[in-house]
Amino acid sequence: VDESLADSDDFDGFLFSEDDYGKLLVTLRDFDYAQSTVNGFLDAILHYQLRENWGLRDGEKPWASSPRVKKMTKGFAYRQRRSRRGAITKSKLDDLLSWCNDNGWRHVIAAIQVQFHTATRWSEVELMRVGDLSDDGKALLIRTDKRVNAANNRIPEFTKPLIDKLAANSFRHAARGLGHNEPLFPVTRCPYKHVNRAILLAANALGWNDKPDELTITSTHSLRHGGVQHIMTLNAEDVQELLSDLAND
Repeated sequence: VDESLADSDDFDGFLFSEDDYGKLLVTLRDFDYAQSTVNGFLDAILHYQLRENWGLRDGEKPWASSPRVKKMTKGFAYRQRRSRRGAITKSKLDDLLSWCNDNGWRHVIAAIQVQFHTATRWSEVELMRVGDLSDDGKALLIRTDKRVNAANNRIPEFTKPLIDKLAANSFRHAARGLGHNEPLFPVTRCPYKHVNRAILLAANALGWNDKPDELTITSTHSLRHGGVQHIMTLNAEDVQELLSDLAND
Protein backbone atom coordinates (compact mmCIF):
# COMPACT_ATOMS: atom_id res chain seq x y z
CA VAL A 1 0.00 0.00 0.00
CA ASP A 2 1.44 3.39 -0.89
CA GLU A 3 0.15 6.94 -1.22
CA SER A 4 0.06 7.10 -5.01
CA LEU A 5 -1.78 3.81 -5.42
CA ALA A 6 -4.23 4.50 -2.61
CA ASP A 7 -5.16 7.85 -4.17
CA SER A 8 -5.61 6.44 -7.68
CA ASP A 9 -8.85 5.47 -9.39
CA ASP A 10 -7.76 1.80 -9.31
CA PHE A 11 -8.66 1.71 -5.62
CA ASP A 12 -12.25 2.85 -6.11
CA GLY A 13 -14.61 0.12 -5.01
CA PHE A 14 -11.75 -2.18 -3.97
CA LEU A 15 -12.64 -4.43 -1.02
CA PHE A 16 -10.05 -6.01 1.24
CA SER A 17 -11.42 -8.16 4.05
CA GLU A 18 -9.91 -9.66 7.18
CA ASP A 19 -9.86 -13.06 5.45
CA ASP A 20 -8.01 -11.50 2.50
CA TYR A 21 -5.41 -10.24 4.97
CA GLY A 22 -4.98 -13.76 6.32
CA LYS A 23 -4.37 -15.05 2.77
CA LEU A 24 -1.86 -12.23 2.25
CA LEU A 25 0.06 -13.37 5.34
CA VAL A 26 0.34 -16.90 3.96
CA THR A 27 1.72 -15.57 0.67
CA LEU A 28 4.20 -13.26 2.39
CA ARG A 29 5.39 -16.10 4.60
CA ASP A 30 5.93 -18.37 1.60
CA PHE A 31 8.18 -15.70 0.12
CA ASP A 32 10.10 -15.28 3.42
CA TYR A 33 9.09 -11.70 4.11
CA ALA A 34 10.35 -10.33 7.43
CA GLN A 35 8.06 -9.73 10.40
CA SER A 36 8.92 -6.01 10.30
CA THR A 37 7.68 -5.80 6.71
CA VAL A 38 4.38 -7.44 7.64
CA ASN A 39 4.00 -5.03 10.55
CA GLY A 40 4.48 -2.18 8.08
CA PHE A 41 1.77 -3.55 5.78
CA LEU A 42 -0.69 -3.73 8.68
CA ASP A 43 0.15 -0.19 9.83
CA ALA A 44 -0.49 1.09 6.30
CA ILE A 45 -3.79 -0.79 5.99
CA LEU A 46 -4.98 0.59 9.33
CA HIS A 47 -3.93 4.10 8.34
CA TYR A 48 -6.06 4.07 5.18
CA GLN A 49 -8.96 2.31 6.87
CA LEU A 50 -9.14 5.04 9.48
CA ARG A 51 -8.51 7.90 7.04
CA GLU A 52 -10.55 6.86 4.04
CA ASN A 53 -12.42 3.67 4.94
CA TRP A 54 -10.19 1.99 2.36
CA GLY A 55 -11.16 -1.57 1.40
CA LEU A 56 -14.15 -1.63 3.74
CA ARG A 57 -17.73 -2.52 2.88
CA ASP A 58 -20.44 0.01 3.64
CA GLY A 59 -20.86 0.29 7.39
CA GLU A 60 -17.93 -2.03 8.12
CA LYS A 61 -15.65 -0.94 10.94
CA PRO A 62 -11.86 -0.93 10.49
CA TRP A 63 -10.67 -4.44 11.33
CA ALA A 64 -6.91 -3.86 11.09
CA SER A 65 -6.68 -3.13 14.83
CA SER A 66 -8.80 -6.08 15.96
CA PRO A 67 -7.36 -8.63 18.43
CA ARG A 68 -7.70 -11.42 15.84
CA VAL A 69 -5.67 -9.53 13.23
CA LYS A 70 -3.04 -8.60 15.80
CA LYS A 71 -2.68 -12.27 16.74
CA MET A 72 -2.39 -13.32 13.11
CA THR A 73 0.30 -10.70 12.53
CA LYS A 74 2.22 -11.56 15.68
CA GLY A 75 2.22 -15.23 14.72
CA PHE A 76 3.36 -14.57 11.15
CA ALA A 77 6.98 -15.53 11.78
CA TYR A 78 6.11 -18.94 13.22
CA ARG A 79 6.61 -21.77 10.77
CA GLN A 80 4.67 -25.02 10.72
CA ARG A 81 5.90 -26.05 14.15
CA ARG A 82 7.57 -24.08 16.91
CA SER A 83 10.64 -25.50 18.57
CA ARG A 84 9.64 -27.40 21.65
CA ARG A 85 11.14 -25.99 24.83
CA GLY A 86 13.40 -28.34 26.72
CA ALA A 87 14.04 -28.49 30.45
CA ILE A 88 17.21 -27.62 32.31
CA THR A 89 17.46 -30.71 34.50
CA LYS A 90 19.35 -30.88 37.80
CA SER A 91 22.47 -32.22 36.07
CA LYS A 92 22.23 -29.53 33.40
CA LEU A 93 21.76 -26.92 36.13
CA ASP A 94 25.12 -27.87 37.66
CA ASP A 95 26.79 -27.59 34.24
CA LEU A 96 25.07 -24.25 33.60
CA LEU A 97 26.23 -22.79 36.90
CA SER A 98 29.80 -23.92 36.29
CA TRP A 99 29.75 -22.42 32.81
CA CYS A 100 28.40 -19.10 34.12
CA ASN A 101 31.06 -19.01 36.82
CA ASP A 102 33.86 -19.61 34.30
CA ASN A 103 32.63 -17.31 31.54
CA GLY A 104 31.85 -13.97 33.15
CA TRP A 105 28.19 -14.52 34.06
CA ARG A 106 28.47 -14.85 37.83
CA HIS A 107 25.93 -12.06 38.39
CA VAL A 108 23.09 -14.25 37.07
CA ILE A 109 23.90 -17.39 39.09
CA ALA A 110 21.74 -16.53 42.11
CA ALA A 111 18.71 -15.78 39.91
CA ILE A 112 19.16 -19.05 38.03
CA GLN A 113 19.30 -20.99 41.29
CA VAL A 114 16.20 -19.30 42.71
CA GLN A 115 14.12 -19.81 39.58
CA PHE A 116 15.07 -23.48 39.31
CA HIS A 117 14.53 -24.42 42.95
CA THR A 118 11.27 -22.47 43.26
CA ALA A 119 10.09 -23.71 39.82
CA THR A 120 8.66 -20.30 38.97
CA ARG A 121 8.30 -18.19 35.85
CA TRP A 122 10.77 -15.36 35.28
CA SER A 123 7.91 -12.86 35.41
CA GLU A 124 7.35 -14.06 38.99
CA VAL A 125 11.05 -14.08 39.87
CA GLU A 126 11.61 -10.48 38.86
CA LEU A 127 8.81 -9.34 41.20
CA MET A 128 10.07 -11.26 44.23
CA ARG A 129 10.91 -9.22 47.32
CA VAL A 130 13.09 -10.24 50.23
CA GLY A 131 10.13 -10.44 52.63
CA ASP A 132 8.17 -12.80 50.38
CA LEU A 133 9.78 -15.90 51.89
CA SER A 134 8.03 -17.27 54.99
CA ASP A 135 10.02 -17.31 58.22
CA ASP A 136 10.26 -21.11 58.19
CA GLY A 137 11.29 -21.17 54.53
CA LYS A 138 8.45 -23.47 53.53
CA ALA A 139 6.38 -21.05 51.44
CA LEU A 140 6.85 -18.14 49.08
CA LEU A 141 4.52 -15.32 48.06
CA ILE A 142 4.10 -15.28 44.28
CA ARG A 143 2.86 -12.20 42.40
CA THR A 144 1.20 -11.73 38.98
CA ASP A 145 0.40 -15.31 38.17
CA LYS A 146 0.43 -15.63 34.36
CA ARG A 147 -3.01 -17.25 34.42
CA VAL A 148 -4.74 -14.23 35.99
CA ASN A 149 -7.09 -12.38 33.67
CA ALA A 150 -10.48 -10.69 33.66
CA ALA A 151 -12.23 -13.87 32.54
CA ASN A 152 -11.33 -16.00 35.54
CA ASN A 153 -11.38 -15.69 39.31
CA ARG A 154 -7.70 -16.36 40.01
CA ILE A 155 -6.06 -14.00 42.46
CA PRO A 156 -2.96 -12.01 41.44
CA GLU A 157 -1.05 -13.18 44.51
CA PHE A 158 -0.84 -16.62 46.09
CA THR A 159 1.37 -18.57 48.47
CA LYS A 160 3.39 -21.36 46.91
CA PRO A 161 4.70 -24.27 48.99
CA LEU A 162 8.44 -24.81 48.52
CA ILE A 163 8.93 -28.53 48.04
CA ASP A 164 12.62 -28.30 47.12
CA LYS A 165 14.57 -27.76 50.36
CA LEU A 166 17.22 -25.80 48.44
CA ALA A 167 14.64 -23.19 47.44
CA ALA A 168 14.78 -21.33 50.76
CA ASN A 169 18.58 -21.57 50.90
CA SER A 170 19.02 -20.13 47.42
CA PHE A 171 16.48 -17.37 48.16
CA ARG A 172 18.20 -16.38 51.42
CA HIS A 173 21.59 -16.42 49.73
CA ALA A 174 20.32 -14.02 47.06
CA ALA A 175 18.72 -11.79 49.74
CA ARG A 176 21.89 -11.22 51.78
CA GLY A 177 22.46 -7.54 52.44
CA LEU A 178 19.04 -6.47 51.13
CA GLY A 179 16.17 -4.84 53.03
CA HIS A 180 12.87 -6.58 53.77
CA ASN A 181 10.93 -4.80 50.98
CA GLU A 182 13.71 -4.64 48.40
CA PRO A 183 13.47 -6.55 45.10
CA LEU A 184 15.43 -9.77 45.17
CA PHE A 185 16.74 -9.19 41.64
CA PRO A 186 16.60 -5.51 40.63
CA VAL A 187 16.52 -4.96 36.88
CA THR A 188 19.66 -2.85 37.15
CA ARG A 189 21.58 -5.75 38.70
CA CYS A 190 20.13 -8.80 37.02
CA PRO A 191 17.99 -8.01 33.95
CA TYR A 192 16.02 -10.69 32.14
CA LYS A 193 18.06 -10.31 28.96
CA HIS A 194 21.27 -11.13 30.84
CA VAL A 195 19.86 -14.34 32.31
CA ASN A 196 18.36 -15.34 28.98
CA ARG A 197 21.60 -14.59 27.14
CA ALA A 198 23.66 -16.62 29.60
CA ILE A 199 21.34 -19.62 29.24
CA LEU A 200 21.41 -19.52 25.44
CA LEU A 201 25.19 -19.12 25.26
CA ALA A 202 25.73 -21.93 27.76
CA ALA A 203 23.26 -24.23 25.98
CA ASN A 204 25.08 -23.73 22.69
CA ALA A 205 28.53 -24.04 24.24
CA LEU A 206 27.57 -27.25 26.08
CA GLY A 207 25.97 -28.79 23.01
CA TRP A 208 22.44 -28.94 24.38
CA ASN A 209 20.88 -27.67 21.16
CA ASP A 210 23.02 -29.54 18.64
CA LYS A 211 20.32 -32.05 17.65
CA PRO A 212 17.49 -30.35 15.72
CA ASP A 213 14.99 -33.13 16.47
CA GLU A 214 15.35 -32.74 20.25
CA LEU A 215 13.90 -30.19 22.63
CA THR A 216 15.67 -26.84 22.64
CA ILE A 217 16.90 -24.73 25.55
CA THR A 218 16.85 -21.04 24.72
CA SER A 219 15.38 -19.12 27.65
CA THR A 220 14.71 -18.89 31.38
CA HIS A 221 11.48 -20.89 31.05
CA SER A 222 13.56 -24.04 30.70
CA LEU A 223 14.53 -23.47 34.35
CA ARG A 224 10.88 -23.62 35.37
CA HIS A 225 10.35 -26.84 33.41
CA GLY A 226 13.44 -28.38 34.95
CA GLY A 227 12.50 -27.21 38.43
CA VAL A 228 9.07 -28.80 38.17
CA GLN A 229 10.59 -32.06 36.96
CA HIS A 230 13.08 -31.99 39.82
CA ILE A 231 10.34 -31.51 42.41
CA MET A 232 8.53 -34.54 41.03
CA THR A 233 11.60 -36.69 41.71
CA LEU A 234 11.87 -35.72 45.38
CA ASN A 235 10.89 -38.07 48.17
CA ALA A 236 7.12 -38.37 48.24
CA GLU A 237 7.07 -38.44 52.05
CA ASP A 238 8.94 -35.14 52.23
CA VAL A 239 6.49 -33.59 49.79
CA GLN A 240 3.48 -34.84 51.74
CA GLU A 241 4.95 -33.68 55.08
CA LEU A 242 5.52 -30.18 53.75
CA LEU A 243 2.01 -29.93 52.31
CA SER A 244 0.58 -31.15 55.62
CA ASP A 245 2.58 -28.56 57.58
CA LEU A 246 1.36 -25.77 55.34
CA ALA A 247 -2.23 -26.91 55.67
CA ASN A 248 -1.95 -26.72 59.45
CA ASP A 249 -0.39 -23.22 59.57
